[in-house]
Amino acid sequence: MDLRLQQLLEVASPDWMEARVQALLRTPPPSGPATSRTAVAVGCESRRDETALLLADWACYEGTDRVTLARLRVALAAFPQGFRSWWLHYPEDGWQPVGYSGWHPISEATFRHLESEGGSSDRTVAPLKETPRASSYLYLFNYSVIPALRGGEVARQLLSHLGKEIRSAAPRALAAITVSKDGARVAQRFGLRPSKAGLYLWREPS
Repeated sequence: MDLRLQQLLEVASPDWMEARVQALLRTPPPSGPATSRTAVAVGCESRRDETALLLADWACYEGTDRVTLARLRVALAAFPQGFRSWWLHYPEDGWQPVGYSGWHPISEATFRHLESEGGSSDRTVAPLKETPRASSYLYLFNYSVIPALRGGEVARQLLSHLGKEIRSAAPRALAAITVSKDGARVAQRFGLRPSKAGLYLWREPS
């Protein structure tokens, strides 16, 4: 990440965010050798990293499908180690956040509530502040890249990395709330099955 963008992310305003999103979406992604399209994952350790996640989310979604800063902060405060922003180097603009993945533990009671009642309209799911164990229940908060990169190498890198993290956590159950056909397709790749209104669930056979 270049120093100037790091500094801007520290003090980003909504107007700056929107302008940055539109500029990113107008810029063709890098082409050429595969190495020029290799994304780099960055964990979340500071406000700068939080803003990078938010910027990536706004570039991936529109309108009410975008995450709110409040909802993102609740999840990050509880389980920052589950979140990664994904960066790609553009020849003219340097490193840019082009997607992100995120997951966190949830309680069994929360999972059972999703099973019976479905998710809320704002996709809020209460996270647990703990390291997942083999008996854990996990929520897939997000897995997305900007539209121009969907179905390509960067998307494959993100999903491969996320898959390894989830397998390492060895959960008893998974949940995700999707807002697109792409999201639903990926949820099913992870073994989740449709439940209620965009909700996808998987539970280890008893």
